[in-house]
Amino acid sequence: MSRQRGFTLFEVLVALTLMALLTVVLFGGFRAGLRSWQALDSHVSSVEDARRLSDLLYRHLSQAMDAPLQDANFQPTLSFDGDSVSMRYIAPLSMSAGDAPHVVEIANAPNGQAGVWMRFAPMRLGVSLDDLFAGSAFQLVSEGLSVRFSYFADGQWMERVSPEHRPVLVAVSISGGQGWPRMVIPVTMTAMPGAQQ
Repeated sequence: MSRQRGFTLFEVLVALTLMALLTVVLFGGFRAGLRSWQALDSHVSSVEDARRLSDLLYRHLSQAMDAPLQDANFQPTLSFDGDSVSMRYIAPLSMSAGDAPHVVEIANAPNGQAGVWMRFAPMRLGVSLDDLFAGSAFQLVSEGLSVRFSYFADGQWMERVSPEHRPVLVAVSISGGQGWPRMVIPVTMTAMPGAQQ
């Protein structure tokens, strides 16, 4: 009769203890990796809005156009207008809009609404700004951001654009989220095709 040898209770306990320790180490590494992934995801999402806004402003201001605009009383007004919390300019939106010139307004907390908002309308000569923006509502760019503008013209920085001072640079400070470095963007004002100054 052959005697079968099995595991002793002590050997089973040692094996189970080693397995438990290995499982704890593996799950600890998994949890650390998961926390790192969540921290990276949170950082990327907090910076993404600011990056998109800065890309949009850089693209628009580097393609800004000059065209005669009219206010509500059909008096000439600036095609580029801005103060510390809002800015209006003419630029092509994107290829999806056929690169057609649009009047664009970016505002920080318009009508008391938190965040950065934008509205735009196709540019049509001989139409007042109020009529251009009549069917255009502000759209939220980012609820968690705020923006401030300043303008460089005639050798000095100013908080407001005036008819006699056309800016050559726009400084953009984006705050909120993880923060974003202050940007200085050159303003290229080319004549809009078909517009007579």
